[in-house]
Amino acid sequence: MQAVLDHLERYGATTRVGVSGSRQHPEVGGLVMAAFRQATSREDDPQIHSHVVISTKVQTADGRWLVWMLATSSASNVRSGGLYQSVLAPS
Repeated sequence: MQAVLDHLERYGATTRVGVSGSRQHPEVGGLVMAAFRQATSREDDPQIHSHVVISTKVQTADGRWLVWMLATSSASNVRSGGLYQSVLAPS
């Protein structure tokens, strides 16, 4: 899970600002995330899994907090899923 979150933070975190009539996507200081490990399913069966909550705000280099724009596409979703599965795969 940490590998996917690191990847998302590095390649999927941006915001959008208008400058002189054009859109720019400045670097941001990362994402604010909280992860929760859960050990049971809704039926109280053993099922270890995690949930991650990600803030919708990111901080720009000049200190402003703006809306997180997820730089994503279907292809990047597939890559993230593949990365997650490859880390879980036995060696």
